[in-house]
Amino acid sequence: MKGSGRSNRISLFRRFLVTGQSMSPTFNNGDGVIAIRSRRASVGQVRVARNPNKDSMWLLKRVAAVGQDGMMDLSSDSGDLYAVDSRTFGRVQVRGSFRVFLHLPAKGRPKFVMLRPRPNLH
Repeated sequence: MKGSGRSNRISLFRRFLVTGQSMSPTFNNGDGVIAIRSRRASVGQVRVARNPNKDSMWLLKRVAAVGQDGMMDLSSDSGDLYAVDSRTFGRVQVRGSFRVFLHLPAKGRPKFVMLRPRPNLH
């Protein structure tokens, strides 16, 4: 996932480009998202957070759990057992992450992203 803007600047809104298929079928390679910085996360939200293993990389994931300690578990929508998510890197901080509110598909019309549970893939 590629982010826009300078890394040393704190911004309320950011746009990101989706790379990869870990959030398919909801988000696909080449889609864009607009996200807002938010310190409160809820299960089912789609969020963008820094990859704890590579600080320069952002991850687009769905919130699977939120702890009282300000940490959250993130999961992929694809159901791919090899997708990079909290199963790989553990819990991440809510602080510093962004809540996605607008989906800009590579093909089609923009869609507002509502709080919804993870799609049933079975």
